[in-house]
Amino acid sequence: MKPKLKLIATAALALVALNASAAVVYGSVGNIVHLYSYATTSTGSTSNGDVVVVAVSTLTGCADGFWLRASDPGSKNVFAQLLSARLTQTPIKVWVYTDQLWSQSAGQFCRIESIDLDM
Repeated sequence: MKPKLKLIATAALALVALNASAAVVYGSVGNIVHLYSYATTSTGSTSNGDVVVVAVSTLTGCADGFWLRASDPGSKNVFAQLLSARLTQTPIKVWVYTDQLWSQSAGQFCRIESIDLDM
């Protein structure tokens, strides 16, 4: 492989690896302040039961909170944990995709990958 082409290929691979690792962030966000479940949005579009979470704190890139896609495998289990945390006022930790913002809002709601009760 020519040196210039090898350098370009290496740089491209490094950028892909950097993007893959930068998409998921993790952190403690405290107690859940609001937990919203949507059948439709204010624009009338269907959200299929997506859940929006607003906590005491946020993470970089998720200024307004987090969202859970209702159709994701395991979403019922995650929602049960979110509801439990909300009702018992237990702080949570979240892992979220910062590159997957909720399309039903102009706000910065990052898609939830997983959560943990921060006890």
